[in-house]
Amino acid sequence: MTTTTTITTTTTTTTTTTTTTTTTTTASTTTTTTTTTTTTTTITTTTTTTTFFENVRIKIIARNSQNNDPVKNVLATVSLIVDGQPVWSEQVGLSSKGTAFITVPANGLYLIELQDPGFFNGSGTVVVSCTSSNCLTDMRIIMSPILSPGQTGIIMTWNAQPQDIDIYVMAIKKSDNSLCLTYYENTNGCPAITQDRDNAAGGNNGPETLTLLDGAVNSQYTYLVAIVDFNFANNGVDFINSGATLTLTNELQTATAEMEATSIDAASAYYLFGCVDVQTDGSFILTAAPTGIFFNGNVDSEWLAMKTSYC
Repeated sequence: MTTTTTITTTTTTTTTTTTTTTTTTTASTTTTTTTTTTTTTTITTTTTTTTFFENVRIKIIARNSQNNDPVKNVLATVSLIVDGQPVWSEQVGLSSKGTAFITVPANGLYLIELQDPGFFNGSGTVVVSCTSSNCLTDMRIIMSPILSPGQTGIIMTWNAQPQDIDIYVMAIKKSDNSLCLTYYENTNGCPAITQDRDNAAGGNNGPETLTLLDGAVNSQYTYLVAIVDFNFANNGVDFINSGATLTLTNELQTATAEMEATSIDAASAYYLFGCVDVQTDGSFILTAAPTGIFFNGNVDSEWLAMKTSYC
């Protein structure tokens, strides 16, 4: 990084002049004195020019939520956000491998928005905080294929660690509080919901994904969405630092919720994102649970207690 500073100083001086006039007449003498005050003004201008590090780039990676395949030839818009507003923006096309590199002008918060005709729009934010040239920051964005009317995608992503975060979606029927759980060992056993993808190889290997298949059926249930670290690695520390994020999307709307927690107990290790209610018109309401809500997802009564408390 190169910084050049130019300082310009301008001084203006006004000269002081004193004039005395004496007039004498037969009857009297009159003396008049006129004084002009000296004024000195100094103006200093400082100009600083900063050149950012060379070759600072963001690598954009787009993946299909259903199979983690690259999303090809996507158009990406990258914007530098300052005080909530874009101050710089450029577009770049992703390659057939679902990746693109873009050089950015400064450290800061960047919004990346992806568009492809066969997918719902995808977006995400990333902070660039480079301290030298030739710095690369990765940004992975999961895109959901366009679903049929009345269907809603449920997508859970996380960082590289821990290896195996599992998503659990408990359907609680509104008419009688009967329960049906969709997860990696029961992917198609509940009405109008399926788990499309399980991932046990770390968050960089893609999301876990489910689909609500029929709004008319789904509207009869309240869906509680929770996640758990299958291995409870590092006593749960990796889990609470995983950056796990829930995204719901369909043709009408998209909503997200992020995991936020500071402590965890192995006996109650299921983290509750919140509750989903599908409406008869195909829209949905995501009611986020308060931050840091854990429970024992192995006990049916605790799911019911979560519904009573937070849905």
